[in-house]
Amino acid sequence: MNSTATNFFRACRAPASRRLLQHGPSMSTPIPRTNTPSHCRPFSSQRHHLAQPASAVPSSSIPAPPASTLISQTSDSGPNAAAALAAADAAFLSSTFSLTGHVSRVGTMRKTVHVSRTVQVWDAYLQKHYKRSTHDLVHDPQDILNEGDVITYGPFPPSLREPREQKGQLGGKNRVRFILRDVITPFGTPVDQRSPRVVGSPEGRWVGGPGQVQKVVVRARGKAKPKVQVPLTAKTEKRGGPATAQRQVA
Repeated sequence: MNSTATNFFRACRAPASRRLLQHGPSMSTPIPRTNTPSHCRPFSSQRHHLAQPASAVPSSSIPAPPASTLISQTSDSGPNAAAALAAADAAFLSSTFSLTGHVSRVGTMRKTVHVSRTVQVWDAYLQKHYKRSTHDLVHDPQDILNEGDVITYGPFPPSLREPREQKGQLGGKNRVRFILRDVITPFGTPVDQRSPRVVGSPEGRWVGGPGQVQKVVVRARGKAKPKVQVPLTAKTEKRGGPATAQRQVA
């Protein structure tokens, strides 16, 4: 048996009080202990019911308010609120998606246009993608878009989303969910030369609601069928009024 194995067995069989390994002198100097006064005082039932003054509480033990509380407190002022809102809009626009499409219909609603874009749809039966057109309602703040304009649009930023939610103008399939962001290719007149359009007729021009703005006449539909009201046209007036105009009903 070699000397290494012999020394190992001797070390294992040695009693606990025997010190086989000789440690050299330590070169590190011991760190002196200092008796630091403790800030914790023993518990006292008399002090438990007494209110501690604010000056007695150390400043390090007071927790700092969260960042959201600071933002909400500083947002009450005008300049700070505008700056915070602008920063929130910039962060929202840089992190959200944007869509590209062309304007397919204008003039039917105020500050709202129909935009068409091409999407891909997966057909499970044919096991392939095919293209189809989809339509979105886009809010046009200036009301200057024309049919054929290629635009980019996306969701409403926080500065416009909150007031629209309070009015109930967001949510649902038929609501306006997007807002105009940029006009890529204007069709016809340049954007800087356009003026806002007037959608609808001037207020007070027509009396009545939808369907009541036309003159109507009564036409007979037969003996056993009730009378109906149809719009009065110039052709009917030339024939001599409702007495000579008859409608054949199968």
